[in-house]
Amino acid sequence: MIRKGFVLFAFAFLVPTLLLAQEFLTPSTVYYGKSGGTKKSLKSAVSAVGLPFFDDFSYRSSYPDPELWFDRKVYVNTHYGIKPVSLGVATFDMLDENGQFYPQLTNAFYSGADTLTSQPIDLSGYSLSDSLYLSFYYQAGGYGDFPEEKDSLKVEFFSSRLGKWQTVWSVPGLKGDTVAPPFKIALIPIKQLVWIDSIFQFRFVNIVSVPTAGSSTKGSRANGDIWNIDYVLLNKNRSYTDTAFNDIAIVEPLGSFLKNYRSIPWRHYQNKFYQAIRDKINLSIFNLNNFSTSVEDKIVVTDVFEGVSDEPISTAIDIPGRSYSTFEEDCPILKSDRNDSALFRITAAITTNRYDRKGNDTAVSYQFFKNYYAYDDGTAEFGYGLKGSNIAGGWVAYRFGVYQQDTLIAVDMFFNRSINDENEVYFNLCVWDDRGGFPNDSIGGKLTCKVQPGGFVRYYLQNPILTPPTFYVGWQQIDETYLNVGYDRNSPNNQNILYNIDGSWTPSSIRQKGALMIRPVFGKRSDVGVVLPKNLLLLTCYPNPAREWTRFVFSAEHAHAEGWLSVYDLTGKLYISQQVYSGKYISLSQIPEGVYVAKIRLTTGQVLYCKLIRTP
Repeated sequence: MIRKGFVLFAFAFLVPTLLLAQEFLTPSTVYYGKSGGTKKSLKSAVSAVGLPFFDDFSYRSSYPDPELWFDRKVYVNTHYGIKPVSLGVATFDMLDENGQFYPQLTNAFYSGADTLTSQPIDLSGYSLSDSLYLSFYYQAGGYGDFPEEKDSLKVEFFSSRLGKWQTVWSVPGLKGDTVAPPFKIALIPIKQLVWIDSIFQFRFVNIVSVPTAGSSTKGSRANGDIWNIDYVLLNKNRSYTDTAFNDIAIVEPLGSFLKNYRSIPWRHYQNKFYQAIRDKINLSIFNLNNFSTSVEDKIVVTDVFEGVSDEPISTAIDIPGRSYSTFEEDCPILKSDRNDSALFRITAAITTNRYDRKGNDTAVSYQFFKNYYAYDDGTAEFGYGLKGSNIAGGWVAYRFGVYQQDTLIAVDMFFNRSINDENEVYFNLCVWDDRGGFPNDSIGGKLTCKVQPGGFVRYYLQNPILTPPTFYVGWQQIDETYLNVGYDRNSPNNQNILYNIDGSWTPSSIRQKGALMIRPVFGKRSDVGVVLPKNLLLLTCYPNPAREWTRFVFSAEHAHAEGWLSVYDLTGKLYISQQVYSGKYISLSQIPEGVYVAKIRLTTGQVLYCKLIRTP
């Protein structure tokens, strides 16, 4: 059953064309850091750089290194590439330097979008006999949207002698592939004298397309046509066979230390860490050499707020040439003196018995403990929603299991930006309890919430809710606009998604595994903003918080009155109903820990209220 207060559309009005409706994924508008979601552009150039020119994008910035690259339109990250050859990739998409869609993409024409342009490179001291080659690894799509067959990635060279850019290499998009291809290496020789220049430059160009407004559901026209590049090298004395490198690299940072989530409230972890913690943590590395090498890892966990580090975890393994391998370590128990939140910095480093590039030997990640549960890592590679005829009135629900009961006060939701912000519409926020692995009764929510694209938005519930052990948060469609909720491909939790467009709940059938970027937010039980009438001070109870018993004391003017006591939890469920007088002891043994509202209706007809907290 679903409470009528949160139902705007009855299924009796849904016509048979509802069968055309379905859940759907669209490419994501990438969210760029804390600066409000924009890409910054570098306007000035540095002096010409020399050889070797090398970048594997293993640094922590989201932008390309300005010492090497003239523009900053691409996105440097560690989550779009699938099995890259080193830590970090440069991702090409449809967004310009301001994080907006390129204006030339308003119609379904193929046009240039993201570019990555090198700083000027001084090649004046070289000749064709020096065998100059540019090499790089590339991948179509990765965890992002696949470029279509007529899309492409190009490489262009520039020389002051010609005064223009010329295409020297290109690769088409994919032919309806369902699996992202592995990274491939490209080698491009500099074999014409015209390129031997004191201000030679090269650039990557992403050729993309976008559907027109009339060819897609409102709200679903979004970012896409993704390419990832890695390990860019321009140097002399190379050949077509120069595909091995004296390097062993970390390819991705350590993931969450939690078994089922990326983040949970710190007090939940403290009380139930033995349930929440993972058994093992994994560090993935890749050997770019042709030969086997011994590698040692060292993992250090630091409490950021307290500045305390644990003893390093260290192991040594042999890794064959041209192959991936994984360090598997026992997951440490995280400790902190913090009460409400905690933050840990995880530094993973590798060392070898040979020389290699050091920039990709260290990976830093963070384990957050805030006031919410999160399956996602904070970055959306895709967008999720309902799409099709007559989805108005349909629901999407996302399952959460909490390690202890707590008071749900809000829900954070991430919405991708669609072209022209077409998904900036309204929806109903819903919370359900569980029955046999499916959503059951509505236990709260908030009506007519507005989508605010471009990042996480916090929606406070109409009333706080003491959650059951398993519950669902999600939304009800008000119209047929595709909401484009963030979908994180690096966190496979789509088994917890359900949708309802025909009167019954159906588990998600989305093929690409991932996590909705929806986070239930919990408040402190002592400061939850329960809205009570203004005559609250007419009634007090002590002890409060209380464990076994409490006493309700009326104000002096009602000291000799009697009444009827009702104690409700924040969902409206009645736990205590009995006669009461001022100062009477009331047993709390029959109610679980949590926040409650006590109401006493006096024989005079006046009603008194107070907030009661039951402790473990």
